[in-house]
Parts: sequence; structure tokens; C-alpha cells
Amino acid sequence: MNEIKALLSNARRRLEMTTFIGVLHVVAIVLAALLLGLVLADRAPGESFVAWPWIVPALCGASLLAAVLLWSRRRLSELQVALAVDDRLDLREKLSTALHCHQRDDAFARAAVEDAVSTARDPRVRETLRRRFKVVAPRQWWISPVVVAAAILLSFLPQADLFAREEPIDEQAGREAQKEADEAIETVVRTIQEKPELSAELADLLGDLDKDGQTARPLEKPEEVKREALKKVTELNKRLDEIISGEKGKTAKAVREMLAKLEAPESGLAKELAEALERGDFDAAKKALEKMAQQAESGNMSEEQKQQLAQQMQQMADQLQQLAGQQQQLQQALQQAGLDPQLANNPQALQQAIQNAGNLNQQQK
Repeated sequence: MNEIKALLSNARRRLEMTTFIGVLHVVAIVLAALLLGLVLADRAPGESFVAWPWIVPALCGASLLAAVLLWSRRRLSELQVALAVDDRLDLREKLSTALHCHQRDDAFARAAVEDAVSTARDPRVRETLRRRFKVVAPRQWWISPVVVAAAILLSFLPQADLFAREEPIDEQAGREAQKEADEAIETVVRTIQEKPELSAELADLLGDLDKDGQTARPLEKPEEVKREALKKVTELNKRLDEIISGEKGKTAKAVREMLAKLEAPESGLAKELAEALERGDFDAAKKALEKMAQQAESGNMSEEQKQQLAQQMQQMADQLQQLAGQQQQLQQALQQAGLDPQLANNPQALQQAIQNAGNLNQQQK
């Protein structure tokens, strides 16, 4: 009987393993559904209330214990295993008959046991048993992993705060915040409007700022008002940076650097004009020119003053002509060296390009 019992023991292990996996699969689905429900419930309020470091191990332990208990109630007896082996291996009840008769001493019982032992010793029977009693996973084994993965992904979502009540807006604080924001924006608008060049470049944005400051707006929370004002000022700062860092800004800077090389006359209106140009203050230069035109038209200037002014203006024109010629020579030299002639308008970029130019020797640099 040892050969028969060894064969039945092998079949029992395989059957019970398959049964345990099936039971564990069902329990895992229930556990995954419970976990998903807990995650959804935990995300709904404003703050998390589930102690996950304790809940997850407790659920896993409880599910494993439940699976073991359910599996232990489904364990097969030795006779049930023998019937299953006879059925799957088509042995015509040889093993189950031998179990019934192994304690009897009559001829039929001895013959039945010997026949069953001979069958159990057959290597072909053992090979067939391994093939027909495979440990297999349930068909829908993927359900519980998918549900658990969905629960993990949902756990990363922010709290929905579905049960929160709308807090009343502090009207006084909202008005004060609105007033502060409007004053800050008005200061920025006024500063830019004093500069005609910037005002022209930022006309669309200034229009939006003026509109926001003049039209009535619905009551908002103080935090929202300050956030909106910061957003507008940030946008304005971005546009200013684009103007300063753009081609117009670089060209204006180059023009100012060139005009700084002008030599101002010792006195007179031409001196005011030259000093304004040296500083890059084009508004002051414009006013100096208008002043010169007014005095010339008024007839209050003597011939000597007119001649002196004309001489000073000619000297400034000659200097500007010389500076323009130097700029043109620099552009030609850059073009001959294989560099971008427009670099002449950007001294910093020009210096970097010359330093990085591998086709120029030190003298050319």
C-alpha cells in the first residue's frame, strides 16, 4: 500500500494547492474591493482619516487567515483523492477499490490490492498524474491586481473635500485687498505712461490693467485678489524683460553707449543737448532741441550766438558721423571675419563671439 499512498499523496498536494489558489483568488478580490472602497472614502473629506500603516497589514493578514480557514474546510479525504485519480487517469476504480479492501484478507481483496500496487508502480501512471493534476491559476486571476492598482493610483489624488462648507467672505478684508491691488497696479501704469516708448510697447497690457482697475468686479476672497494682482504684475514684468532683452533693447543700449562718447561743448544749448545724448536721456534731448528751435524762431539770438550754435551743432554732427563710420567699419570687419555684423549692436555678445571665434588669431581679435 505504500506505493498507492505515495501516488495519492502526490495527487492530494496538487489538488489542495489548486484549491488554495482558487480560494485565495476569491478572498483577494473581496480584499481589493474593500481597499478600493476605503481609498474612495478616504479621499472624499478634507483630511485623510484612514490609518494606512495599520489598515493595510491588518487587511492582508485577515485575508490570508480567511483563505486558510476556507481552504481547510475544503480538504479532500484519501478516498476522495483516490476517486479523483481513478477518474482523471481512467483507472476503473483500481485505487479506490484497493483502499476499501486493503484490510480484508480474502482472495478478491488481495487481488485488488496487488493490481492497484502494480498500477501505482507504473512510471507511465506517475507521468500521466503529473500532467493531469497540474497546479493552475484561476482564469480571471488578473481582477484583484487591477483593482489594487486602481486603489493605489486613486490614493495619490488630493483630498476632494466634498463635505466642506463655503466659508463667508470677509467683505472688509476683501475691499482692503482690492484697494491695495488697485493702487499697486495704478502705480505701475502711471510709471510706464510717463515713458512714451514703453507706453507704446505695452499699450495692450496697460489697457487691460486700466480696465481691471475701473470696472466693478464681483466680491472675491483677499487671497484671490492678491493672487490676481501678482499675476498681472508678473505678466508686466515679463513683457518688460522681453523689451529690454530683445533686439530693440539691445540696439537702444548700443546707441546709448555710442552717444556716451560724444564730447559736449563747453556752454550753450548745444551743451544741454550733448549732455542729454551722453546720458541716453532722449526726452531731455528732445526738450533741448525744442528750446533751441524756439529761441531761433523768436529772433532773440544774435548773429554771433547763431554762428556759435551752428558751429557746435556741426561739431556734434561730425562726431556722430565719425561714430557711425566706426560702427560701419566694425560691421564690415565682422562680416569679413565670418561673424554676424549685427553683433556690433551688442557689445557683450560681440566680445563673447570674438573670444569663441576659432578662425581668428590673437592679433585679429
